[in-house]
Amino acid sequence: MGVCRVGPGPAVGGWLALGRLPALLIDLRQLQRQSAAADPALLRRCLSSAPPGLFAAERPVLICGDPQWGESPAAGVLLAWLGQRPRHFCLVPELGQPCLEALQALYGFDEVCVPSLHPAAWPRTRVCAPDGTPSLPPRSPGTRLAYISPMPPQRSGISTYSLALLPHLARHFSIDVVAELPWDGPPPEGVLSVLTPLQFASRAHQYDHVLYHLGNSSAHLEIMRLLGAFPGVVVLHDFFLGHVVCSPESDEWLGGTCLQRLYASHGYQACLAYEASQRGGDDHVIWAYPCNLPLLQQADGVIVHSREALRLAESFYGPTAGEFWTLIPHLKQEVLPEPTDRSDQRARLDFAEDCLVICTFGFLGVAKRSLLLLEAFLASSLASDPRCVLVFAGSAGSDQRLLNRMRRAIRRARAQGGLLAEVRITGWIDTADYLGYLAAADLAVQLRSSSRGETSGTVLDCLAGGVPLIVNEHGSLREIPEGCALRLSEACDTAELARALESLARDPERRRRLVEYGRREIAERHRPDHCAARYAEALHHAGEQAQRRQQLLTPFRRQLPEDPHQVVKAANTLGLLFPPEPRQRQLFLDVSALAEQDLGSGVQRVVRSICQQLLARPPVGFRVEPVVACSDGLGYRYARHFTTNLLQAAVDELEDGPVAWYPGDVFLGIDLSHHVVLSQRAYYAFLRAQGVEVHFVVHDLLPCFLPECFPPGASERHRAWLDVVLQADGAVCVSRSVMEELKGWRMERQAAAQESPFRLGWFHHGADFQRGTATAPSQEEITAVEALGPWPTLLMVGTVEPRKAYLDVVEAATALWQNGATFNLVIVGREGWTDLPDPDRRTLPATVAAIRRHPLLHHQLFWFDAASDSLLQCLYERSSGLIGASFGEGFGIPLIEAASFGLPLLLRDLPVFHEVTGGHASFFPSKASRQALSESIARFLEDISGNAAAAAGHRPAPFTPQSWSQSADQLVEAIGLQPGAEPAPCLGAPSLASPGAPMSPEPPAARPRRRQRWRRRLSTVKERIKRLLRPAHHPTPFSGSVGMSSSPGSLLPGAEAWLHELRRQR
Repeated sequence: MGVCRVGPGPAVGGWLALGRLPALLIDLRQLQRQSAAADPALLRRCLSSAPPGLFAAERPVLICGDPQWGESPAAGVLLAWLGQRPRHFCLVPELGQPCLEALQALYGFDEVCVPSLHPAAWPRTRVCAPDGTPSLPPRSPGTRLAYISPMPPQRSGISTYSLALLPHLARHFSIDVVAELPWDGPPPEGVLSVLTPLQFASRAHQYDHVLYHLGNSSAHLEIMRLLGAFPGVVVLHDFFLGHVVCSPESDEWLGGTCLQRLYASHGYQACLAYEASQRGGDDHVIWAYPCNLPLLQQADGVIVHSREALRLAESFYGPTAGEFWTLIPHLKQEVLPEPTDRSDQRARLDFAEDCLVICTFGFLGVAKRSLLLLEAFLASSLASDPRCVLVFAGSAGSDQRLLNRMRRAIRRARAQGGLLAEVRITGWIDTADYLGYLAAADLAVQLRSSSRGETSGTVLDCLAGGVPLIVNEHGSLREIPEGCALRLSEACDTAELARALESLARDPERRRRLVEYGRREIAERHRPDHCAARYAEALHHAGEQAQRRQQLLTPFRRQLPEDPHQVVKAANTLGLLFPPEPRQRQLFLDVSALAEQDLGSGVQRVVRSICQQLLARPPVGFRVEPVVACSDGLGYRYARHFTTNLLQAAVDELEDGPVAWYPGDVFLGIDLSHHVVLSQRAYYAFLRAQGVEVHFVVHDLLPCFLPECFPPGASERHRAWLDVVLQADGAVCVSRSVMEELKGWRMERQAAAQESPFRLGWFHHGADFQRGTATAPSQEEITAVEALGPWPTLLMVGTVEPRKAYLDVVEAATALWQNGATFNLVIVGREGWTDLPDPDRRTLPATVAAIRRHPLLHHQLFWFDAASDSLLQCLYERSSGLIGASFGEGFGIPLIEAASFGLPLLLRDLPVFHEVTGGHASFFPSKASRQALSESIARFLEDISGNAAAAAGHRPAPFTPQSWSQSADQLVEAIGLQPGAEPAPCLGAPSLASPGAPMSPEPPAARPRRRQRWRRRLSTVKERIKRLLRPAHHPTPFSGSVGMSSSPGSLLPGAEAWLHELRRQR
């Protein structure tokens, strides 16, 4: 069954922010034991005697997650009663006492209420603090700090940043720097020593704080690996880390594969994007997804430099993702160049004293909108002024195509006589030249697109160096205050930028004001000593939280046996009690029946199609996880193998595992499996008690209304299934008609139906089964279709069972054939109920016999009992009309599929058929005799024959059915969620337009890079071979992530950090 956290109590990041809560815990475990075999009426009386106000919203409630108790009548009574009260519950099977002490360490309660059934009472008992609880450390400025960051000679803006920060941070800590590359010479200012990663690992326990600086380059792989073994505070310089986390070499450094890391952070949607990128040979997926969630969850605290990074965290991981992060402005020392220095630098860099120098700093690229700047300059009047110079002070890196494109544009403009100014592309420059161009510049332009959440150091250099600045409002650039820079629109075009260049070039007074305000901003918000003080405060705060972690671990360490399986159980307990932050809410889709066996039924076609849509486009703020019920008791497991097969993903790296659920998650029983739902009834009650919403899809109520059309016992099973559904948070029906039936059913059978909240909604199925979407039919299938002959063909689609009225239609058609009518009747559907004895199959044996023994079988009567999608598409295209004769339906997918192929419809007069078709069909009476049905078919054939436009391939659809994408959106909205946005054709990677196209700020996708694709594939194969030959290395933030095989036992997602901590303690 597992263990559940206290919900919605504090997560790791929020302990200290909550302060002390009311000092009372309510322990219901004794009440559970006493009521297990007692009369539920006694339990109801006891619950009704609970003191008013006892269950306050902030008080934790403790219940035992014993599966056997969960199946008792008392469980339903107690859990239903708790469901109407604040949801702060904790399921504790074997590790009850350590959990109790951990809760006491967290909440600080000194009273426990343990109610009893005999007699009914709610007494309170005072408790003492558990022994061995460590006190919080003093906040001493002399504590030791391990500072882990890229350092020179690595070419990284972070290494320069660290050199500026360290002297000021040394006023608060005794610092050792950990650098990957060897350090020559004395340590940097403020640093005691420079260690290698191996030296740090051997003495990591000596440090009070560990500070990691992470960016989006391969220089950070070693840092990420250390973070997995020795948690600390992370400074996130780039929010997107895909270029390092998904690089080929990261498999060896971080463990697992790129797809596993994408899944760990973003679920199946990212996996689908990864496969698309692999097929196209591009890296769009790296630009679309941050791929940083395990790193953030592993950190003791997170520091960012911009509100843009907080916004991105909320966008990908929910509105509370960055709630406990620390925002520290990017430090920058104000620079005041002397006039003589400016003149000297201009002379050194070969600029005339009176020329206007416009600079842009940093790597050239589409993300820096370098082409747009060049285009705007060439379009402005400045291009014809020989006293103007445009400088691209930076390298194009490996993007030679971009560099060549810019050079051709410059040569073309000069040849046409429109360019008299100088345009200089410097290539890579050292620090001295960078500072020289900064001092020589009259104006700087720093544009961005496809922001990775980073803060631009060059922008701050311009502000500090007194360079008037033009920016566009993209990413963190929009946070520059008004007056400090000339801000253009985010998607500024050539004309807007050209006007801005001309305006500032001709207005020295405005440039002077921009310089004044810019320097004031640097002095007020970005001073290194102020930033270092904020760092110290954040590190001390994280240190206190780390000690709280130790408080929670203390009772588990004291009572933990040597059995590694028990260690995993303890980690799972802690992971569910105190879930990792940030985290995504989960939408669980129960696919138990489909995963066990795909029978191709209508319900399973719905489940398959909806799952595919939701996996590719999850609801806003959620990741979608198909799950299957455990076969050996209460609970569910992630269905990762099934899901990758469903998505036809060529991967096998994702492992199934037990489900970890938290308050705010949503469970949707989309499949129809009576035995699964009935066996998991108590589990749904547990979920609801923990704050997980439980909803079911109701496909129909037909076994209750038409018991004669179903096997014996089906009506009773369906009624019991509906009882479970009506105890959930809500139900979504496949049509408005079914919703009205369920509403009436609920009102008749539940006296409290009007009082208890229950969300009812409906959605319609989709029909993406269009011409050309299926694979080509086989020659055998083509031959079968050609055998139909030239006369009209009437089609029936659906499982052959009594409810579908196949026998009635066959007998009605036989009467017409006997009277000389010439038409085909084609049945497409498997024989149903093959696992039941004939006496339980109702009229099905007679129906099968009537078809198989019919004299016109294979002449005018055809039965395709194993039709592929391609054959069904051929039959839709070849047929003249569709007959829907079912005695009852929840929806009727063949109707909308046939309509999408323009087939006229002849349907039984049922309310749901009118709803689905909007009345655009021919109807026969719902209780029509076979003679009346025969006459209706004859009239239908006459209408078809008289309609000249009904020729195959030229028929207008009687109505337009919706797609499965629209159907999934309806379903998501019906359970109170927001449909996800349509994925963009290009997932966000900046790219370069084709050489012949005009320069634009939104160029199309880059050409496939086959060499990179094959290098990645070979690297993956190489890594798999290495994993077979080498011993395991230190754990990384990704090495135990969801979807990867775990250690002994079944490790839950979110428990990896606790497991590593417990192992370190052992």
